[in-house]
Amino acid sequence: MPTIDDDTLSQVLLRMGLVNEEQLDEARQEAETTGGTLVQTLLRLGYVSAHEVASAVESAAPSSRDMQSQVEIGGGAPPAPSKAAGGRLSLANQEIDPAALRAIPRATAEEHRVLPLSINDEKIVLAMADTTDVMAIDAVRLHTRRRVEPVEVDPGELARAVEQHYTAAARARAA
Repeated sequence: MPTIDDDTLSQVLLRMGLVNEEQLDEARQEAETTGGTLVQTLLRLGYVSAHEVASAVESAAPSSRDMQSQVEIGGGAPPAPSKAAGGRLSLANQEIDPAALRAIPRATAEEHRVLPLSINDEKIVLAMADTTDVMAIDAVRLHTRRRVEPVEVDPGELARAVEQHYTAAARARAA
């Protein structure tokens, strides 16, 4: 699932009729006061569900056809990683950035069923079985203070990869 900024999300939620201006203002003020995110605050206040947030994010994101035309025009994203059947990323030959593994504790990765693939100053790329899991995305964003770019992977492959990579990282630190 793509990520969008709070202003864009607010506009989409308003356009979809899921919240009104007063609810957004209250959530923004409370998020500032508590240090939480707008999404967390909207969820906690019960103004939207995680499913509604995921729908809003998906509706605001450019379609793959739009992204393809950007690439054909000469702009846009670099080539996508290798995908397995069903449009999911295959972790089989995926290199995992050790800095990304260090950024997310194993317990967090296991709890939220995620595997960090790469990290830079702006974002962390996150393998997820459920890319609509807003709570997992928010937890990682809060922990790393970076934008999260989720990538869908097979749940079984993800569980094996989390075990394999975190165990190997622990062995490397112990050596």
